[in-house]
Amino acid sequence: MLQTKRHRLQAAESDPTNTAPDAGATTTNEPLWLRPLVVKIIGEVKTNPPAPTPFGDFPALVRHFPMYGERTLRKLVKDKVFPVCRPPGSRKLAFHIPSCESALLRFSRGGIE
Repeated sequence: MLQTKRHRLQAAESDPTNTAPDAGATTTNEPLWLRPLVVKIIGEVKTNPPAPTPFGDFPALVRHFPMYGERTLRKLVKDKVFPVCRPPGSRKLAFHIPSCESALLRFSRGGIE
C-alpha cells in the first residue's frame, strides 16, 4: 500500500523505538544541528539580495531599451555605436548599461558630445 508523507511522519512520531528528538520533523536526512544554520543562511540570503550590477548581456540590453527592437540593437552593436566587451573564449557580448545609455544619447545627437 502506498503511504503518503503525512502517514510516514505520523508513524515515525508514534514509533516507541524512535528516540531521536524531533525525528520526523524534517523530511530530509540532514543532521538536527545543521537545521538552525541552514535557516540562518537562507534568511540572510532572502533579506540581503545582491546589488544589481551595471553589466549585462544582450538580453539585458534588450530589456533595458524596450523602445528599440532586437534587430535595431544588433545593428547598433555591429555599427559599433555601443561599447561592447567580448570575454575571452566566449561568443557572448558584455555591455556596461550606463555607457550604452550615454552612447545612445551621443548617437541621437549626431555623434557630437
